Amino acid sequence: MTVIATDVEENADGAPMTTVEALNQAFEAYERIWRGPDRDPELSRLRYADYLRTDHWRETRERALMRAGHQCKRCEATDRRLDVHHLSYERLGRELESDLTVLCSICHAIEHGEPISDRDWMIATEAEHFAAFEARRRRR
Repeated sequence: MTVIATDVEENADGAPMTTVEALNQAFEAYERIWRGPDRDPELSRLRYADYLRTDHWRETRERALMRAGHQCKRCEATDRRLDVHHLSYERLGRELESDLTVLCSICHAIEHGEPISDRDWMIATEAEHFAAFEARRRRR
């Protein structure tokens, strides 16, 4: 049996969409439907710091940590505080999985260009941690 594809979707560059791109697009569309098109009006009135204290954020954060296996996505650390970092704030209050990543406190500080303590810098440059961090940085 021969199947002929007549409707090939294109990505933003106009090239045929890969299977992974199509699945990601479909999953994000599903999440938009499941979560609803608009942010909860109560959440939209909150300052960011207050939003991070809501039950909604706590649940969203916990789901992100579970998806990441409670491990930093940059250096793979599991032995320090893990932060859920927003890659995009455009859907704040109705974040998609792709809007969030999990980073350890050191990688999170580095991501924001914040100074880190000498002790944290030593941890970040330990051979195992540094090698994982550098490998991931090169893949970006």
